[in-house]
Amino acid sequence: MLNDIEDFLRNTISGLESVIRWKPYLKLGATEENDLQHSFSTVILSIFVLEILRQEPPQLSYDPYSVLACAALHDLGEINVGDTIYKKKTETSSELEINSYKAQISNLPDYLRNRLLYLYSLQTDVSEEERGNAIVFEFIERTGYILYALGEYKKSDKNIVLLIQVLRNQLTHIDNLLLILPCCRQIFTDSIMSLFKNMLDQYQDKFIEK
Repeated sequence: MLNDIEDFLRNTISGLESVIRWKPYLKLGATEENDLQHSFSTVILSIFVLEILRQEPPQLSYDPYSVLACAALHDLGEINVGDTIYKKKTETSSELEINSYKAQISNLPDYLRNRLLYLYSLQTDVSEEERGNAIVFEFIERTGYILYALGEYKKSDKNIVLLIQVLRNQLTHIDNLLLILPCCRQIFTDSIMSLFKNMLDQYQDKFIEK
């Protein structure tokens, strides 16, 4: 089992590092980010969000460990498959990712493999039983997209293209999630949401994603 775990960790780290994200925007000046960097930042963001939720518990049941584990594992399916940009995700691409993930954990003991499969599935599980975990992780993941795009825009206003596209894809979802997780308005304050919505209004006819 020691060798199996070592193989899994080594292949996971090298595999995540090889997957480059945001490819359509790199030619416009966005900073290259790989899945290893993204996964690590998602874990750190999860810690922040879970602490906010601990201070002001929402009216839904969730398990912090499961959310944090899902954050660590959520992009492992992209190893050997690659990153698919938000607008081009399909059932087929999702199936390819889950099959890739299953192959990566296939040599682990049954109980560990089953647990890792369960934790990975939380990002897409819409069952009532897992609703709380799925909602908290969804908020974390969508917030991470916005944080990356905002950071790139702060580096260069040329990256307004990236920021507007991400806000178009994510802001309505964030708005809805804040109704369930009101304490997370510490992150998305009214003034920040107003600023983002004004930006979308300003660029409503520009930077239309193909």
